[in-house]
Amino acid sequence: MIPETLEGWTLDSLRAIVAQGVFEGDRFDLKERLPSDAKGKLRLRKAIAAFANADGGFLVFGVKDDRGLDAADRLVGLDGAEE
Repeated sequence: MIPETLEGWTLDSLRAIVAQGVFEGDRFDLKERLPSDAKGKLRLRKAIAAFANADGGFLVFGVKDDRGLDAADRLVGLDGAEE
């Protein structure tokens, strides 16, 4: 089940989503890290604009969007210095 509110996006719910093999949809987008280059920042702005122009959504950072990885390997978190 995909959370509908920000409060619903807990570490436990994220673990459950990843364990179920769920990948990006029209309500959320998975990002491994915050972009540092201009091209990555442009893609991030486009994703934000797409959610804003639709019904909203969530960007979830710290999760690899790699279908070849096991669930445990997809959750990578973020470096505190990047926050």
